[in-house]
Amino acid sequence: MSKCSNCDLWQIPRGFQRASDYAATSVKLLEAINRQVLTLVSDENFEGGKASNQNWPKHSVSASFECTKCGKGFALVVDVDACRGGFHTNP
Repeated sequence: MSKCSNCDLWQIPRGFQRASDYAATSVKLLEAINRQVLTLVSDENFEGGKASNQNWPKHSVSASFECTKCGKGFALVVDVDACRGGFHTNP
């Protein structure tokens, strides 16, 4: 894993076992976008901080992000049928 002071904290994979895990990460991602740490590259149903702590999104989520400094890619995936998901770096 290459080091980047801009996106170093995002290079740690996160798994979601509860809706609240996804909601917390969703809020942090929106903050990172607003601070221009990450850019939203593609988006399918990303709720951008409006996610519920109690319920999974109604539709599966798939979004791609990119570090504004080094260009490293990241992926957010939520499978609502399996009630889980995660956030990780793109290879």
